[in-house]
Amino acid sequence: MDNIWFTVCDEKNIMLKKNNNNDYKISLNIHSKKDEHAVLNVFKNGQLFELLSSLNPDVIDKITVTKNDNVHNVFMSFKNSDKMDGDKNINVCFSLQYNFKEHECTITSQNNQNTHECLSDVKNKKYGKESLHVSKIKLKAVEKNDKTSVCLIFKVDAKKTNNITNMYIGLYFKKIFYRFKQYFE
Repeated sequence: MDNIWFTVCDEKNIMLKKNNNNDYKISLNIHSKKDEHAVLNVFKNGQLFELLSSLNPDVIDKITVTKNDNVHNVFMSFKNSDKMDGDKNINVCFSLQYNFKEHECTITSQNNQNTHECLSDVKNKKYGKESLHVSKIKLKAVEKNDKTSVCLIFKVDAKKTNNITNMYIGLYFKKIFYRFKQYFE
C-alpha cells in the first residue's frame, strides 16, 4: 500500500504533510536574492543549526550539536506553546550525517553506533526532562539557478509521544524553516 500524504498546513508557500505512518514532510522553495549558492553554503559551512537558532529565539530554547566522527548529534529544545499542556519545553534529539554533491546536500538520520550518545542523553534526562528521539530524518536541498528546493521528511519515535505532540513538532519545524526561507529571500 502506498503512503498517502495528507496536507496539515500549506500557508506561506510551505507545505507540511503527514502520512499514515506518522511521517511528516515539509517542502519549500527558496529564491535566493543574495547569492545563488547561499543556502547550500550554510549547510556546507556547518552553520545550519546556528542560523536556525538565531532566526527563531521565540521558538527554540537551545540547540546543541556535538560531532562524533562524521555524525552530528543534535539536541533541540523547543519553547512550549501556550496551547500545550504539561512541561515547559519539548526536547528532541537526532543524529545526522551530511552528504554533499555539486548542487545538492542530503542530510540523513543515522541509527547506528554513533546514535548512542544522543539516545544516552535521552535516557539519562541530561537536558532536564525526557527528550523525544527523532528516529528518521531526510533533508534534501537541491540548487538550480537562483532557486533551492528543500524537502524535509522526519518521524518522531512514536512510543513516547502522541499525535498532538508530533503535530506541534511538525509545526515548529515548519515555522523555523519559514524564517530560514525569509532570511534568504
